[in-house]
Amino acid sequence: MPGLFAAASITLAAHEARRTLAAPAARTWAKGQLSALRQAGIARPMVPIALFELGNMATTLLILRATDVLHHGSRDLTAATALAILLYAAHNALAAAVSYAAGTVLDRTGPRAVFATGAAVYVAAYLLLAFAGHNWALLLGGFVLAGTGIGCAETPRAP
Repeated sequence: MPGLFAAASITLAAHEARRTLAAPAARTWAKGQLSALRQAGIARPMVPIALFELGNMATTLLILRATDVLHHGSRDLTAATALAILLYAAHNALAAAVSYAAGTVLDRTGPRAVFATGAAVYVAAYLLLAFAGHNWALLLGGFVLAGTGIGCAETPRAP
């Protein structure tokens, strides 16, 4: 049900946006707002964040990928799903723990180093997840690295 409500909301929002932005005044307003963001200096720091979010895989897809990889041999689907959820719990635990350390480094060095570290760790995590095969230990390593990357990358973005 939540997925259906989300799809309906997105459809209605897209329809409203199309109708609103079709008016010439709305297009001028939107262009003016983007120009104001650029003049305020917000556009430049938003570029790396936008690029990170484009590459950030949804956690649901991580769990589905792990379930698919772990469901082989004598391991049934229920066991594979349970193991994938445990891997995701490790991901979240590391993300929470690393965010504290990343906050300390952020205070000392600034957001650029912490965000760049998070992005680099995230790339390593995705490479490990891509080549982990049916090995649950390598999948765990990929989830832990992804959690570390999130802990680093989301800390500089926090308000």
